[in-house]
Amino acid sequence: MTENFLQILLYLFQYHVTKGVLEQTDRESLVEELDHVGFNPLEARHAIEWLDGFQQTESAVEVVGRPKKTSLRAFTNSEIFKLDLRVRGFILFLQQNGLLDDVKREIIIERAMSLSAHQVKLYDLYYIVNVVLMGDKADDKISKQKQQLLLATTGKKH
Repeated sequence: MTENFLQILLYLFQYHVTKGVLEQTDRESLVEELDHVGFNPLEARHAIEWLDGFQQTESAVEVVGRPKKTSLRAFTNSEIFKLDLRVRGFILFLQQNGLLDDVKREIIIERAMSLSAHQVKLYDLYYIVNVVLMGDKADDKISKQKQQLLLATTGKKH
């Protein structure tokens, strides 16, 4: 992720995201607002489309169905190339520690694969995981515990 892309995401989360979902606003007026505050319109559109992808991925999970408890996740060759060992290991760590279920793991992997970068860095993954956890509709107490564990794991304040 580029610095501008992250800045746009932070701006959107500060002013236009509720419970991890981009509010239903006219996308063109949102791009104009971002342009007005100094962001590149092309990067703004890309960030908005990327955020919209979360809703599409969650809808696809409902169609495909949830994995069984005994399912094992194997990474494809393209995922192995784009998500290095540290990134894949961190995803597994989060799942083994109860921060992610199978569906959230798949959403994180799909959103990471949708980034334009050739390889996803661990730093980038932290943002994706936070977006997913912010959109968690679970009990606020549990969500706060998840965010605290993520903060302790990453050593960064988000």
